[in-house]
Amino acid sequence: ATYAQDVLPFDWLVGCWEQIDLDEGNTAIECWEKPDDVSLRGIGVMLENNDTVFIERLRIYYDNDTAYYAADVDHNEAEVDFRISPPYDSGFMSINEHHDFPNKICYKQKGVDSLEVFIANMDESKKRYFSFVKKNN
Repeated sequence: ATYAQDVLPFDWLVGCWEQIDLDEGNTAIECWEKPDDVSLRGIGVMLENNDTVFIERLRIYYDNDTAYYAADVDHNEAEVDFRISPPYDSGFMSINEHHDFPNKICYKQKGVDSLEVFIANMDESKKRYFSFVKKNN
């Protein structure tokens, strides 16, 4: 299969995004790059008054024609994979039924320079939204 074609729907994610709905003194940034044709790599950083309080390493990759969103955070023993299902119309939903929380991570492109992310449990009774704007750099 030609993976490169499948990866194209996620190219819009490349760049740095800054969260806009935070308390004063807090900053959260997510930066994505495309190291090759078949994957994207990201890093998320949360700052409180210039102290780094949270870092997550992120990946979007393919395994046997299935796309995955993977998050690696310090409090989990290993990277956690979330299966991405089509359609990919300006975003994606990724699911892992077996993770404690979240079970769903959804990225939605809102216009050229804004991004909405939500995380939820399986029935979406517990859900959190995060809004980002693209930084021009």
